[in-house]
Amino acid sequence: MTNDINYIYLEVSPNIDANLLKRILKKIFSDIKYEVEYQNKFISLALYGGKKSLVIFQTSLAALNEDLDINMKGLVVPFFNSRFAKYLNYVNKNEISYLFEISSDHKEIYTENIDLLDMVDDYTLRTLKAYIETGNSPSLAAYKLYVHRNTVTYRIDRFSQAFNVDLSQFPNCVFIYMLIKEKLAKMI
Repeated sequence: MTNDINYIYLEVSPNIDANLLKRILKKIFSDIKYEVEYQNKFISLALYGGKKSLVIFQTSLAALNEDLDINMKGLVVPFFNSRFAKYLNYVNKNEISYLFEISSDHKEIYTENIDLLDMVDDYTLRTLKAYIETGNSPSLAAYKLYVHRNTVTYRIDRFSQAFNVDLSQFPNCVFIYMLIKEKLAKMI
């Protein structure tokens, strides 16, 4: 499972080279595990340690921007998919935003990414929707759908593993939920 991993796309100002960024991240995350991958126009950062590590990063980024005039912005996404990186353009300078946050102002994000769910069957989509609506309760989702609790758990686990997404994190659930609603609306 992917618990406690934050997936972040970063965009840094041109005056920050890879070596400087490595030193900055090493200082910020002295005791937190992370993985960095440099792309053409952005950086992928897998940050372990759950919410605490993300808060540390957000606080450190604010201090860096203030003290060193370093321009950096980030987009926290439910899972890595390079198509999400373009939405960094919607994030304000020196901020870290969640994909679901910017999606509330840019509804086209759901339409543009609806095809991510093309390989997910209707039963799993409806199970995910019920699961999120019931506060991530397999028992209540099962009751709502008239299926066994194990069926709900199996479908949720299968989806989570296929997409490498942690549905215990609120921001991920919001984005997935809205994407499912968009998909189901198109199916009618």
